[in-house]
Amino acid sequence: MQHSSTASPKPRYSRLKRVVVILLGLIPFILGLLYFLWPKHQSDAEVVFERYTTPNSYFIDYEGGQVHYVDTGYGERVVVAIHGLNSCFYHFTPLLENTLILDSFRVIGIDLPGFGLSNPPNYKTLPEDFSFQSHFTGAVAAVLEDAGVDSCMILANSLGGMLSWNLAYERPDLVQSMMLMAPAGYAWDSITRPYVEGMAPWYVGAILNLRLGVSRASREDAANYSFFNKEVLPSNWFSHRVDAGYAFMNLPDRIHWQRTMILSQEVADTGRIQQLTQPTMILWGEEDEVLPFAHRNRFMRDLQEGYLVEMPATGHVPHEEDPRFVFNLLYDFYNRQQSTVQDELEWVQSLD
Repeated sequence: MQHSSTASPKPRYSRLKRVVVILLGLIPFILGLLYFLWPKHQSDAEVVFERYTTPNSYFIDYEGGQVHYVDTGYGERVVVAIHGLNSCFYHFTPLLENTLILDSFRVIGIDLPGFGLSNPPNYKTLPEDFSFQSHFTGAVAAVLEDAGVDSCMILANSLGGMLSWNLAYERPDLVQSMMLMAPAGYAWDSITRPYVEGMAPWYVGAILNLRLGVSRASREDAANYSFFNKEVLPSNWFSHRVDAGYAFMNLPDRIHWQRTMILSQEVADTGRIQQLTQPTMILWGEEDEVLPFAHRNRFMRDLQEGYLVEMPATGHVPHEEDPRFVFNLLYDFYNRQQSTVQDELEWVQSLD
């Protein structure tokens, strides 16, 4: 008896499998289209520099980049303002709007390389032993040399505070005293989670190398963590601040430069703090959501001559939230450099 032969049936899922394979193959093509066609946030460098350059702006070449600084004020005493991470000298604007500071001091404000109007060197060609801390402190020293400054008081915030005490250690001849607002220096992992999450949109975008830039909304989210109460800010200041951050961050290579800096995870040598001899005032907002309020105690433990001022109802940027108080403190602290330690202690205690 003959038996008819029949082909074995194909698995039912074979057609679906082919569809899935085709779709997976299309993913790189789709991503490529998004890469080139998705609207990108890019700043026009010419427009940005025209908008934020002032009559008191100066530019110097520095290690493959260009550093911008502002030299203003009418006093003989020099105060150098150094900003923090995710910031620039423009953020000192509320403090400078108090004309008393310009009458009392010569103020030199610096945009660190890769921030504000300072263009960084090529992040792709940095040597293996490149140190961001050394690069930044060197930039500050180069600016002061260009400005003809041989002694100064430093007013700094966050990352700028860390650079300041490093510069004070390396160049005690240059740094007379310091007023540091929530200075950094102790481990990167101490930066509070909300602030890191606020930076995530542009940070992750840089890692993926999408080059989509930073949206204004993400800049606003990141800025929110710096303040405790935006209602006390000068009129429209928060909006102007976000606009500036959006413009600066979307200049060429800025995201990649800052990403490279963060990934380097350089550890500061906090042992240097114990060897500083300069009078140093520490200001810390009690509502700081960026750097832990508890760090004030670590600085006070390590500083040989440290004075602490705790600011209630204040976040990470006292010079923006309460510029008048910061100016008064700066003025008094500078004028008391020749007084005795006991006078200083009594003065600080009177501020509580």
